[in-house]
Amino acid sequence: MKRQLGVGIGFGGLLLLMFLAGCGGNDSGLDSSGQNGMDADRNFATVTHNYWKYMTVTGAPTPRSSHNAIWTGTEMLVWGGGANTGGKYDPQADAWTPMATANAPLARGNNSAVWVTYGSTAEMIVWGGASGSTYYNDGGKYDPVSNSWTAISTANAPVARFDHSAVWTGTEMIVLGGITHMSLNCPTYTAEGGRYDPALDSWTPTSTVSAYGKANMAGVWTGAEVVVWGGGLGGVCSGYYNNGGRYNPGLDSWGSVSMTNAPSIRTGFSTVWTGKEMIVWGGYYNDGYTSHYYNNGARYNPSIDH
Repeated sequence: MKRQLGVGIGFGGLLLLMFLAGCGGNDSGLDSSGQNGMDADRNFATVTHNYWKYMTVTGAPTPRSSHNAIWTGTEMLVWGGGANTGGKYDPQADAWTPMATANAPLARGNNSAVWVTYGSTAEMIVWGGASGSTYYNDGGKYDPVSNSWTAISTANAPVARFDHSAVWTGTEMIVLGGITHMSLNCPTYTAEGGRYDPALDSWTPTSTVSAYGKANMAGVWTGAEVVVWGGGLGGVCSGYYNNGGRYNPGLDSWGSVSMTNAPSIRTGFSTVWTGKEMIVWGGYYNDGYTSHYYNNGARYNPSIDH
């Protein structure tokens, strides 16, 4: 019997499903030595194949881009991308379930989405984004169990924006950076941000002293602070960046990110937090004539600012 090991990874709106098919044992799940096959095949050098498995499109949301996708622990939630519709995908059943649209935020793209858990509550919060030249500073909380939306307060909310960063700290959603205005393809970035407490449905502004704010910048939560880095929209009146900042919500203060050995200017890169380091990889910049893509990156440890 062949055994399949499945891995699901979310990257900025993409879900990668990779299945590794290795040598199994018999139907009991034990190999010929009587050991559990998973333990026996712990050395992945024994894996004989790796391949992609198609996802069903039956019941899937309509085609889109610039949407959000997050993992709940059991399902992938897809929402937005120029629409106010979405879907829940169960990889075990390979099945889609439509998300309710009643009380959902208006159609938009380039908004943020975070998965939050507090007390007995587990929900997705979407905020901000744009639809054409209309920018938003509202959002909603989606409960996948009850398949229902609840609007979130706009009192003291940050100014409307898109292409911003949002992270969940365990108690608050922190929104930073983004674009608040576009004129002749020239973006206006903002250093203003906000902290949203879903339990109280309330916003608190973030300090702007020494703040860092760009579009499409990295944003990770370290357990004590938000680290943001890089980004930009490019163009003749904008640019690309390889500096950043660290925001401490406990002190409501900003610190700098070292530029020593930092990756070169870029946007469109990927970022992960390992529990100790932020890893930045890939991306591109355009010199006005040609787009240059990267296959390099770097690791940043905020505890030593290096």
